[in-house]
Amino acid sequence: MTVPTWAGFVTYIADDEVATGDEIGVYGGRNVAAAVGEIFASLGCSRIGDPSYGGEVGWDFAFRYDERHDFWCRVQSFHPIYWLLLEGPGGHRGARAHMELWRKFAEALEQDPRFDQILWRSSKEGPPDWDEFTVTDDLPERRVLAELPLVPKKPRPRAAGGPLAPPIIAAWFALAVVVITAIQTTIRGARQQGVYTAFAVAGLIVGLAMVLRAIDPVRKADRGSEEGPDADS
Repeated sequence: MTVPTWAGFVTYIADDEVATGDEIGVYGGRNVAAAVGEIFASLGCSRIGDPSYGGEVGWDFAFRYDERHDFWCRVQSFHPIYWLLLEGPGGHRGARAHMELWRKFAEALEQDPRFDQILWRSSKEGPPDWDEFTVTDDLPERRVLAELPLVPKKPRPRAAGGPLAPPIIAAWFALAVVVITAIQTTIRGARQQGVYTAFAVAGLIVGLAMVLRAIDPVRKADRGSEEGPDADS
C-alpha cells in the first residue's frame, strides 16, 4: 500500500496571517503547524522543531519517529482550509515506519475536534481541491492592518578583532612585505623563492587569523569588567 503524503482539512484554529488590504506580509499556518506538531509529540515523536517560515508555501518542521527515522511536515494555509504534506524516510524500513506513523497520525487527526473533513491523497495525486470541502460562512473576520509591521533585521556579524582589526591587518601586511623581500634577497632560484614565499604567506594568514580571534575574548572580558558593578561605583 502506498502511504498517502498529502492531506487537506478544515480547521477554525485562529488565522495568523498578517496582511494589509492588498498585501500579505506573513502567510498564515504557524498556529496549525504547531498544533500538528503537538499531535506528533503525543504519538511519541521527538526532536520536533519549531515551525519554520517558507513564505507562501507555508510553515514546515522536522521531527524524528522511533528515534531512528526522520520526517518532515509542511502546512499551507487557505484559511479555514489547509494542506498538509508529510514526507518520510526511504528504503524498506523507512517505508514501514512511514506507514506506521501515518496510520497513527491519521487516526489522531480524525479524533482531534480541532480538525474536520480530513481527506488524504497520494504524492502523485497531490492535495485535494478546495471544492471538496464545505466551509461555513461564520468565519472570524480577517485581521487587516493599516500597514505591515517592520520585520527586524538580523544584526550583521562583527569582524574579528573589532576596531583593532584595521591597524593589525596593516601591520601584518607590512610584515608580509618585509618577509617576502627577505626571501627574494637571501634565497636563490625562482622555484625555491616561490615555495618559501607560499609557505610564508600561508603562515602569515594563519597567524593573522589567530591574532584577531585571540583579541576578541580579551575585548569582551575588558568590556564586561567595565560594565560590571565596579564600573558604576
